[in-house]
Amino acid sequence: MNFTTNRSCVIAVVATVAVVVGLIVLFDLGSKMYGEVSATSVVFGMAILLGLIAVAGTWVSKENAAEQKVIEERSEVLSSLTQTFNDNVDILEKAYNAKIQESPSDAASIKDRYSKEYDRLYEEHFSTSLDKKSEWNKQAPLKIHKFWNWALGLGLLGGCAGSTFSVGLSLPPEPEINALMESRTWNAENIPMPHMDDHSLYVSNPDSILSPTAVDSINATLERLDDVLGVESAFIIVGHIENDDDAAMVRGIYNKYGVGREGRGLVVVIGYLDHTCNIAPSLGLEGDLTDAECRRLAETYLYPSMRAELPDSGMVYLADAVYALLAGKEMPQMASFVNRNDSDDGGSPMPLLLGGLLVALFGGYAGKKSSQTTPKSRVAPRMNPFYTPPTSSSSNYGGGSGGGRSRSSWGGGSSKRSGGYGGSGSWGGGGYSGKW
Repeated sequence: MNFTTNRSCVIAVVATVAVVVGLIVLFDLGSKMYGEVSATSVVFGMAILLGLIAVAGTWVSKENAAEQKVIEERSEVLSSLTQTFNDNVDILEKAYNAKIQESPSDAASIKDRYSKEYDRLYEEHFSTSLDKKSEWNKQAPLKIHKFWNWALGLGLLGGCAGSTFSVGLSLPPEPEINALMESRTWNAENIPMPHMDDHSLYVSNPDSILSPTAVDSINATLERLDDVLGVESAFIIVGHIENDDDAAMVRGIYNKYGVGREGRGLVVVIGYLDHTCNIAPSLGLEGDLTDAECRRLAETYLYPSMRAELPDSGMVYLADAVYALLAGKEMPQMASFVNRNDSDDGGSPMPLLLGGLLVALFGGYAGKKSSQTTPKSRVAPRMNPFYTPPTSSSSNYGGGSGGGRSRSSWGGGSSKRSGGYGGSGSWGGGGYSGKW
């Protein structure tokens, strides 16, 4: 099976590379013979490339159908582990209800004790599932999954670049946004944190790299991430990070502000002129936002935009993708870039629309195939039934340097809500750090 898998993957890769080289040669010849290559020809080339990758992937999957059976078997194992965890939580909940009836006056302490027991069961379940996946990874790797990951990344990157190029978006460098951006550096001590003053502000953009529209969009998404999913966050984008050390900045922010209620926090630090990014979930969020998922978020949504010098697009898509991933919703398809300099004088929008449609169709197809080649539990783990959500009259989240925050506190009758992070978030070094 391994020989067949390797052979089919190699054939598919070689064929795709040959077509890419052929398209480049054809575009070069067309440019020399007829002048500048038209947008229509670029979109046509994109269609050929994405179509070839999809056909090659389908052929590879059929050639290695036996691997799909292995994936199904592993998914059943993960589902069984999750079901066992859920059964244990059901037993724990029944014991809790009986205990409450015996001692109703000790309800708060009983709930706290059972909540800790749930946390122990969850950590045990997560560790067991992780050990099982590690054990599988040490065995013969599944080449189909690797192929579809490669196909998805190459197709989306090539499609986004092609759709942008198709409308002649050869934009000049952005005008200097802030005269101080080139000379000053930022660290955890001097970076402004708007969330400390206003609950609805999660983006720190002191060098004005992002447009106000993009900042508003990201803040709205991150507020939903906080209020709906209970994940506090800080999205920071600056020109230069002190000593180009994004890890030190992330650690300093966690240590100073404790980003994360109930230990669930997310800090994203971008050094725009350093070409660095760090997506750092807190210890309490690493189970839901793994290192591999952080890397995929950066490579799928952040890097293509940053390389095109379109930071608005990268940060808006990244925030949307984080929320979709943690909420279990469909991931956004990066059909086009978003930027402060977008205008109506860039030519006909039709090539961009067609290119975006091609990328969206391919992304949906390849993403579905990649998901189908990943062993995963078909049963969702039960949430903590002993967690008490904050009430409008008494809930305060305190602890961090910014003090407490009450979800029911509205300052001075205005729409500005009191700020401050939860104070319980900490970073264990997880997530993803890289350069584009």
